[in-house]
Amino acid sequence: MEPVMKRTLPTVLLLFLAGCSLTREYPDRSHFVLEAQRRAEPGEPFPFRFRLPPLEVGHACTAKEITYRISDVEYRTDYYSRFLVPPGEAISDLLEHWLSDSGFIVNMRDRVMFKHHHDFELQGSLEAFHVDLRDPDRPRAVLIMRFRLLERSGMPPQILLSERRDTSVDIPTPRPSDAVRGWNTGLISTFEWLEDILPSRMAEVIDPPLAL
Repeated sequence: MEPVMKRTLPTVLLLFLAGCSLTREYPDRSHFVLEAQRRAEPGEPFPFRFRLPPLEVGHACTAKEITYRISDVEYRTDYYSRFLVPPGEAISDLLEHWLSDSGFIVNMRDRVMFKHHHDFELQGSLEAFHVDLRDPDRPRAVLIMRFRLLERSGMPPQILLSERRDTSVDIPTPRPSDAVRGWNTGLISTFEWLEDILPSRMAEVIDPPLAL
């Protein structure tokens, strides 16, 4: 059964808004930005080509408005709370900046400058991005992504990694500001996991071995 999307505020969130103001009939729209700042020092550039296509974005993750999951099949969007940049596009940019800072993505025009002939590509998709309200007493910011790491210097390409990463962060309330902080936490956790696992998977095919 296809999930049902409704452009109405969830009942729980309406109660929060009502508690803030009983005199305003139509609240102002609020805008939010996702953030994921890498805390470590910049990494040394890796000596190979590494490509990162834009994320594939599932249909349920395309809305700019914050989405709430009310039941197993029902989702509702909050018209008054939205992102300045669609989540899929924002997460693609954040991931690119993260991997550039950690040394994976090197901006070099001449491929001959790389010491290794390997050609890696990290494919990613955003499969779920919502606030889970199925348990009203435990709201959660849900982020589900899938990654595939390919080595493309030979034919057919070799799959070095194929994993789905499920992140569910408990948040104190279903307010949009709490949800965004939860997603930011989930993104940092996901990117740190990627930065940790990618070098070991690449080292499996690099000859001579890459010192990690």
